[in-house]
Amino acid sequence: HSGESVKRLYLRNGRGRRAAGGEPCFPVRPRFPLLPRLNARRILRTGHMLGTLIQQTVNALTIGSIYALIALGYTMVYGVLRMINFAHGEMFMLGAYAAFLAIALMVGDIGAAGAFVLTIAFFAAVIAVGFVGVGIERLAYKPLRNSTRLAPMLSSLGVSLSLVTGIQILAGPQPVAFPSFFPTTRYNILGGSVTSVQIGILIAAF
Repeated sequence: HSGESVKRLYLRNGRGRRAAGGEPCFPVRPRFPLLPRLNARRILRTGHMLGTLIQQTVNALTIGSIYALIALGYTMVYGVLRMINFAHGEMFMLGAYAAFLAIALMVGDIGAAGAFVLTIAFFAAVIAVGFVGVGIERLAYKPLRNSTRLAPMLSSLGVSLSLVTGIQILAGPQPVAFPSFFPTTRYNILGGSVTSVQIGILIAAF
């Protein structure tokens, strides 16, 4: 529409008024717009976004704490032996499967394992991985102690690939969930969900 038709329509609806010269005078808009009205849909959307933000933050901190614990082992090995042990993460994997084997030998059903059985399996896995670590150090790292830094690094890479391939052949490539030592309790914080396992991981990491 043209400007004159808009003015006539505005006057016809009774929203305008004429000044002394006969020209329509429109109300002046405020310089700063008023705050938007909060409705229920916007409040629910904001609460959902806040819950998602809290949930993803807790998930990131939990995964980062696990990575930090593994990285701490990397730095300790490098500080003592002055070599990068690529098989360090595979030793964690080997410990989990050793605990699985111990539970299967004691109770048969992994899901029915209690706290006492899990504790025994934990110490059995620590001893088994300790013996494997000593054997790897004697066979793969100690003969290359006086060589260049590249030789033990390549040796550790070979050990890493051997452990991963061996576990995939024996147990299969499918991921397996390890039973929890403690009952999992879920807490709702501002729309986000935090479990007791995540809290325990954060405490252990810090």
